[in-house]
Amino acid sequence: GITVVNEGAIAIDGFNNYGILGQSRGTIADVTIGNLGSITLTNGGNSTGLFGFQQARSADAFIGNSGAISGSGLLMRGIGIDTDAGDADGVSIFEMINEGDLVMGAGNALNIVADDIVITNSGILSTVLASSDVVVLEAIRDDDGVARIDFTTSGDIIATGPDSSG
Repeated sequence: GITVVNEGAIAIDGFNNYGILGQSRGTIADVTIGNLGSITLTNGGNSTGLFGFQQARSADAFIGNSGAISGSGLLMRGIGIDTDAGDADGVSIFEMINEGDLVMGAGNALNIVADDIVITNSGILSTVLASSDVVVLEAIRDDDGVARIDFTTSGDIIATGPDSSG
């Protein structure tokens, strides 16, 4: 499996970047990402602070974040998860706990595409530019025909740009 832990500050300038990327492939490859530091994405587009990409046939994954993630630019994501290619014939569990504030320009604070995930959030989730969806949750059915996204938040969800939604 893969374990990535960041305790420092990450600053990225430009397009098509990841602050932290954890990706699994193969038969069984668990992924764990822990972020305690800040992640700043500037002058960007199509960039993500933390991204978990589970492509393993059977694997568990966990993302824990307590750091602030911010971004300026278009198509930004604070935390992104994609398990669309995973869980083809095995059992996979994806869990995400966010305690940090995610403040993005245009894009999403959270962008989740998954077949089975539990998300707990206590941080502020916010976008500040036009045409942004603060939280995007897309359930994808796997081979067993079941899709589940459990999302619990005690933090504020704020969309301040025109034509934006929480």
